[in-house]
Amino acid sequence: MADHDIEHRRQIHDLRQGLGLKPKRGEAKRPLPMREIIEAIERGPERVRSAAQGLTPDAMRRRPPGGGWSIKEVMVHLLKVERDLFLARLTQLATVDRPSFPPFDADAWARERDHREGDFDDEWKLFRAARAETVALLRSLPAEAEGRLGLSGFFGPVTLIEYATHVVDHDIEHLAQITEMRAALDA
Repeated sequence: MADHDIEHRRQIHDLRQGLGLKPKRGEAKRPLPMREIIEAIERGPERVRSAAQGLTPDAMRRRPPGGGWSIKEVMVHLLKVERDLFLARLTQLATVDRPSFPPFDADAWARERDHREGDFDDEWKLFRAARAETVALLRSLPAEAEGRLGLSGFFGPVTLIEYATHVVDHDIEHLAQITEMRAALDA
């Protein structure tokens, strides 16, 4: 049944792509080749650092007009998701038969405390270190591990390569968020 669900997600992706529509979060997307995943996520920390370069701590703590997360809050989110979800779940997908992952509410997690406090550079270094562990894990996997299956409370049945592709998408989404916030601050 999991293979059936995965195939239907891929069919949805093909239809959306044929219509010129990009996948929405949690929708089907064809997995990227592992080499591309590793290259993309390996650059993630430096891209975040570069997007925030030169901003004062006060500017990084400022939330956008109308709500949303500050650059500092996005940084903490990237760190926590990498360390507590992505690395842990990819490890489980690689080592445990059909692991299950509960759904995750990023907004509820953000409300736990004000993540604008703390030092951006310290948290960025922790993010970079956690990401290096993720990259090392993915590099160490044999090709046959890419098809290992888990059950996500958000995505449904998901293979390791699909979940790793999600890490790339997550970086793109939040880097765009930082870039938009940076543009608003610079204006």
